[in-house]
Amino acid sequence: MGKAPQGRIDILLEKMPKHVRIHISDDGRGLNIHHLFDKGVEQQLWQADASISHSAIAALIFNSTISTKNEADGISGRGVGMDAVKHFLIDHQGTIDVELQTATKTYQKKDGELFIPISIVLNISSTFFVSTDH
Repeated sequence: MGKAPQGRIDILLEKMPKHVRIHISDDGRGLNIHHLFDKGVEQQLWQADASISHSAIAALIFNSTISTKNEADGISGRGVGMDAVKHFLIDHQGTIDVELQTATKTYQKKDGELFIPISIVLNISSTFFVSTDH
């Protein structure tokens, strides 16, 4: 399950009256909803036969006790990355959300894997930015 050495990351910035909205997406296959659903069952957040929205499952990436990797390495898999980003943004009047790129709304566990492409959307207070006349 190796990744290609190159990829594409798209970043869209929108200036709003009191904040800047940043949309980040890539050309990867997305979140493994099946794997995250199972992590929710392991953490006793829901039952194995529950019907859970894709959004609720995807939101687990912000849970400090859940990692999408089975083993930690020097970069990822410890289950603290996205949680730390979310808390930093909240502490500074910002937000972070996952937008799913799919029309399907709920997932019921079945055999196999289900990957859904996502975008990460950050809203950052304008106080983080400096404007110039140049």
